[in-house]
Amino acid sequence: MRSLFLSTPVRGSATCASRGLTLAVLGSMLFAFGVATPSRADITSSMFPGALQTVINNLDPISATLASPVVPTVSRDGTNQLTQIDFDANVFAATQIFVPVTDPGVFPIAGIVATIANNVADFARANGAFGGQMPLIGVNKVCLFGTCSAAVSNLSVPISVVGKGGNAFATAAVNLTVVGAPWTQGTAAVGAITQKGNAGGVTQMAAGISTFTNEIELVTPIFVSTNIGASAVVPVFGGLNFTITSTAPEPGTIAAFGAALVTLVGVGLARRR
Repeated sequence: MRSLFLSTPVRGSATCASRGLTLAVLGSMLFAFGVATPSRADITSSMFPGALQTVINNLDPISATLASPVVPTVSRDGTNQLTQIDFDANVFAATQIFVPVTDPGVFPIAGIVATIANNVADFARANGAFGGQMPLIGVNKVCLFGTCSAAVSNLSVPISVVGKGGNAFATAAVNLTVVGAPWTQGTAAVGAITQKGNAGGVTQMAAGISTFTNEIELVTPIFVSTNIGASAVVPVFGGLNFTITSTAPEPGTIAAFGAALVTLVGVGLARRR
């Protein structure tokens, strides 16, 4: 009986020691989690507003806007810098956009009717700059020898190389060559004409939540050559802008939660003892 009586506190002491060890491990894990970088799964991101544009020389832009918020796939590094953005096709889309062409120097071109959308986007940060591939899908119809409502003939301009890279050709009364390139936050050039993108960001903290906001502006050069003397090379640029907003609990908030949990468990063990 005595040995049984004596064994009880020994077992209780071992149990307390075991719980104390488990508590210490739990506390370490919670605090380690609390100071983790913002690449955690608890970050949520949305994309809105935004617009996709192509601008042909000095004509009115062909635009497709982001009609509602989109949930992209976003990755950030330990300094909250964006490292990756992916989103689905047809986030930006517009149909039958008419652009008149009145310059007699580019006759027989009299207008353009465009239907455009984005294909799957795959943007990443490399060598300090943000960019990547997002081809365009759709049809750019060039109206020849008359306005688009009464054109004698039309020419469908391939745009799948825009925002991706490669060459595409169209042959009709006017012959076209289209050369595309990936999107970039840096400088895009067609001859001596340039456009520049941007990828700035700000971080705010309030009520235990960190908010990371990035205004993304990407550009892509579109080299278009024709067999019309006055338009042997047509400067065309693609522009893409959107806002990425990511939120996550502040690391300090998570650490405080961990500390509170450790304290509560410790009090519970003390009371049981």
